[in-house]
Amino acid sequence: MELCGGGTLAGRGPLPPRAVVEVGLAVCEALSHATEVLGLVHLDIKPSNLLLTAFGEVKVADLGIASARGFETRSRGSGSPAYMPPEQRRADTTVDARADLYALGVSLVELATGARPGAEQTLAWDLPMLTDAPQTPGVPKWLDPAVSRCLMPEPEDRWPTLQAFAEALRALDAPGDSLAVALGMADREEDRPEADDEADVFVGRLAELAALSHALAVPGVVAIVGPAGIGKSRLARQASDSWQERVWVDVANLENRAEVLAAVAAGLGQTGRTHSPEALGHALAARGDALVVFDNAERLHAHADLLRGWRSQAPRLRMLVTSRRRAELSGALMFSLEPMPVDDAVSLLQERARERGVTLPGDASLHVLAERLDGLPLALELAAGRLGVLSVEDVSQRLGEGILRSAEDGRHSTLSSAIQWSWDLLSPTEQSVLGQLGVFRGGFTAEAVEAVVEVDTDVLEVLDALVNHSLVRSGTRFGLLNGVAEFVRGQGEWPQLRTRHATYFATLGDERELSLHAKPGGRARFRMLRNERQNLLSAARHTLDATEDAGPLALPLVRACVQLLRAEGPMSVGAELSEALLRARRSVASLVIAGEMARHVGNLEQARAYLEQALAIAPDGHPAVVAALEELGAVRWFMGDLPAARELFESGLRLAVTGGMLSSEARFRGMTGVIHHNLGSFDLALEQEERSLAMFAQLGDRRSEAVALGNLGTLYDSLGRWQDARACYERAIPILERFGQNRQAAVYTSNLGNLWRDVNELGEARVCYQRALELQQALGDIRSMSRTVACLATVTADPAQARKGLLHAVDLAVRFGDRFQEGWWLAELFARFGGIDEEAWALRAEELLAATGGKPSFYRIHGVRAVRLCCRGERIEAQRALAECEDNAIASDTDAQRFLGLVRRRFASEASTRD
Repeated sequence: MELCGGGTLAGRGPLPPRAVVEVGLAVCEALSHATEVLGLVHLDIKPSNLLLTAFGEVKVADLGIASARGFETRSRGSGSPAYMPPEQRRADTTVDARADLYALGVSLVELATGARPGAEQTLAWDLPMLTDAPQTPGVPKWLDPAVSRCLMPEPEDRWPTLQAFAEALRALDAPGDSLAVALGMADREEDRPEADDEADVFVGRLAELAALSHALAVPGVVAIVGPAGIGKSRLARQASDSWQERVWVDVANLENRAEVLAAVAAGLGQTGRTHSPEALGHALAARGDALVVFDNAERLHAHADLLRGWRSQAPRLRMLVTSRRRAELSGALMFSLEPMPVDDAVSLLQERARERGVTLPGDASLHVLAERLDGLPLALELAAGRLGVLSVEDVSQRLGEGILRSAEDGRHSTLSSAIQWSWDLLSPTEQSVLGQLGVFRGGFTAEAVEAVVEVDTDVLEVLDALVNHSLVRSGTRFGLLNGVAEFVRGQGEWPQLRTRHATYFATLGDERELSLHAKPGGRARFRMLRNERQNLLSAARHTLDATEDAGPLALPLVRACVQLLRAEGPMSVGAELSEALLRARRSVASLVIAGEMARHVGNLEQARAYLEQALAIAPDGHPAVVAALEELGAVRWFMGDLPAARELFESGLRLAVTGGMLSSEARFRGMTGVIHHNLGSFDLALEQEERSLAMFAQLGDRRSEAVALGNLGTLYDSLGRWQDARACYERAIPILERFGQNRQAAVYTSNLGNLWRDVNELGEARVCYQRALELQQALGDIRSMSRTVACLATVTADPAQARKGLLHAVDLAVRFGDRFQEGWWLAELFARFGGIDEEAWALRAEELLAATGGKPSFYRIHGVRAVRLCCRGERIEAQRALAECEDNAIASDTDAQRFLGLVRRRFASEASTRD
C-alpha cells in the first residue's frame, strides 16, 4: 500500500473552490476504477478516508466495508451515518455507486464550508416531492449546480455515473488556489508534480495540428482523409476545440439526405422538425465565423451539393470533413493523414498505459510493438488496453502478421483490420458473445444481455472479459464503440438473435408494464424506457419489416415507442411506426395508436377516420373503446367542434365509471373540465378538474396529477386567480420534466409566460415562451408551436416582427388543421394590424370562431367585428359590436381584458382618423 504522508482531509475546510473541485475529481477517478474494474462500492466515503500524499494528491482509503457492486448491503451498522444516503440506512436494499456519490457530495460541502454534518442528519433529507426543490441547504451557490444532484434522496435522481458528476464539476466556475497550495504543500503552481489534466491526452500529430489550424484560418472546406482508425476524428476534435462557435455532426450512421439535414439542425439546436437546406444555410450564415465538423462522412459525398450550397450562403463558414475516402468536394483542401511515427506511437502507448496505472519504459521491446502496430492509433489504443495484463513481449508475439498487414501494401488499411487483431485474441465463446452484442443499439444492460445472448456459460463473466479487452464500454450501461459494432455485425448471423432481441424489448410495451408508469416508481420505469429508445426503435422497425412475424411483437414494440415519442418527440417517427403497424396488423388497438399519432402530427381527418373505424369494429367491452373515445374527443376538440368533443368525453366518462376504471375516469373528468372551460361553463369546469386532481393524487399517479395541476392552473387564470395559477404551473412543470413529459411541460411553460405577460413582466414572459418553443420544436408539436409563436408575438416590441409572428402562428394552425386556433390568431392579427385590405382575416376569424360553439370565443367575434366595421366607417354598428365585446369579455379573464383593450385602442384610433 502506498505511504501517504500528508494526513487526511478531515477538518481541512473551508477550502477554495478550485481545491474542492480537485478533491472531487480525484475521488471520482478512484471510485470509477473501484466500481468498473474491481466491482466495488466503497460505502464509507468521508474526509477522514481521503488521504493526502506529500504533494497534495488525494487517495481514497479504507475499503473495510466495501460491497460488491449490485449486491444487497444488509448490515447497516457499519459506516458513518452523517454521510450515508437513505438507501444505505434501510435494510435489504440494493446499494450501488450512487451511494458513494451521495457521500462524496456531503464530503465536498463539508470541505467547501468547513461545517461538518450532524451525526443523524444529512444535507438533503426531505426534499418536497411535488414542488421544485430549492437549492440544497448548506451548499455554497457556486457548488450547487454539481453537488445538489448528488444529494437527492432517491438514487435514480442523482448523477447517473461518476463520470457525469466529474463533468459537472469541471464545468463549475471554481477560482482560487489549488489543493496543494491551499494546504501549504506547494508554494507555487509549478512546484506541483505533473497532474492528469484530462483522461485522454492528445499525443503526437503536432505538425498536422499546426497545418490544419493554419488551413482553418480562412473560410472554406478542409477534408481529413485516411483509413479507419488513423485518428481523423481525434485530430479534428483537437483542432476544433478552440472554436467558440463549433457545430459537430457525426455522419457515420446517417442513411439519407433527410437524416443529414436533421443532424445539422440538431447541431444548431433546431431539432424535431423538417429543415430545408436553404433554411439551414441561413442559420449557418448567422453563426458568422463558425466551424462545422462533419465526422465519419463517408456517405456525405452523395450530398456534396449541400456543402457547396451552404458554403455559398455562408461565405465566412469553415467546414471540416473527416472521411475514409476523398470527398467529392470541388475546392476542398485535402489532408491525407499518415500513420504515426514510431516515437509518437511509443509515446501514445506509454500515455494510454499510464492512464490505466501501468508504467512502460521506452525500451526496445516497446519500439518493436509500436512498429508492428504500424503507427495506427486505434491498434495502439487496443494494445495499450492489454498491457499490464500481458507483457509487452507477449502482446507483440500474439500479433499475427496476417492481421496487421494487408496483401497489397503491407499496412493497416481499415478499421476492421485493427479490430480483427483484437477479435482474434478472443476465445470462440467471447467471439460469439461479442458478435451477438451487435444486435443492440444505443447501449444495453446486463439483464438484456442475459435475455438476448445465447452462450453455454455464464454470459456476464464473458461480458466482463470483453470489458477488460476494451471492446465493450461499461458504466451504468454497457455499449460498443461504433467501429466495434460495425465490425461484429459483419461477422455473420446468429439464428433467432433478432427475434430474441425484439421479444425482450417488447415486454416494455406490454399494457400492464405501461400502466405502471402511472404508479409509484413510474418515473424510474419511464427513464428505463427512455434509455432503451434506440433498441426499441430498432426492434420495432425490424419486426415490422418482417411482416410474417409482425403479429405478436409489433404491437407492444410500437406501443412502447409511441409512449416515448409522444412525450419527447419527434412525433413524426411515431406516426411513421403506427402507419407501418396498421399495414402489418389492422386491429382495434393498432387503429387507436394510428389515430392518436395522426392527431399529434396534425392529420386530423385521418385521425378521425381511424378512430371512428376502431369504434365501429370494436366488440362490446373491448378495452380499447375507452382509449378511442378519449382520442376521438381530442380530435373533435382540435377540429373546433367543442360540443361533439364534450359528448365523446362524457360517453367515455360513463364507461369508465361503470367499469370501475379509476384512472380513465380521472382523465375523462379532467378533459371534460377543459371542454367546459372552453365553452365558458367555469363552475362545471372547476368541479370536474378539481375532482380529477384529487383522484390522481389518491391513485398516486404523480405524472397525471401534474397534468391535472396544469389544467387547473389554466382555469384559475381565466377566473382571475393569478397566484393560484402560477403556483399550479410552477408545481406541475418540474414534475413533468422529471417524468420526461416535455409536451405538457412546454404547454404549461407557455401558459406561465401568459401570466407574466398579463402583469407586464415581458422579459419573464419571453423567457417562458422561448423555452416552451424550444421543447415544442424538438417534439414537432405544431399545434402547441402555433400558440406559443402567437404569444411571443404579443410581447414583441417591433410591430413588423409581431405581425410576422402572428402570421406564422396562423400558418401553423392551418398546417395542423386546428380551426379554433386559426380563428383565434386571425382575430388577434386583425385587431392589431388589419384594415380594409385585410378584411378577409376578420371574416375568416368570425366564421371559424362561431363554428366552435365556445362562449369564450364570443368576445373575440364581436371585437374583431367592431374593428372591421369601424374600418369601413359604419360607426353605429361598430359601437354595437364593441358593446357586445365588452359584455362577453369576462372581467376575471386577463386574456379577454387584454384583447378588449386592444380592440378599444384600435377603435379609438380608427375613429379619430376618420374624424
